[in-house]
Amino acid sequence: MLATLFNALKFVVNPSERSANRRRLKRYRHKLPLLVQPLDDDYMETGDPFWTTSRDFSRNGIGFNWHKTLECRFVNISIPDHSFSGIAEVRHFTQLSIDNGMYIIGAEFMDEFDIAIC
Repeated sequence: MLATLFNALKFVVNPSERSANRRRLKRYRHKLPLLVQPLDDDYMETGDPFWTTSRDFSRNGIGFNWHKTLECRFVNISIPDHSFSGIAEVRHFTQLSIDNGMYIIGAEFMDEFDIAIC
């Protein structure tokens, strides 16, 4: 599960920190293959899933790169190598550069996980 996946960085999600300290949570850079499935507001699949690579993790979220913004508010993020799947709310898009058209997409996990990130 996710606790196994994230064992090396050893920290625990504190649900009370999820919103109030969102920007102050330490981010850990780690690249893992992700399967991202866009979801509608009812958490139903919409559009095609896509493969990408994680950029970083924090106690309550994940960042990944993609070549365009997403047209959805929610995504299901799967990390197949670690038998993890979780719903996250897309919180921001940050364009890396005008020339390459790549974005960093930041998403906050909806469920409370007891995790330690690798």
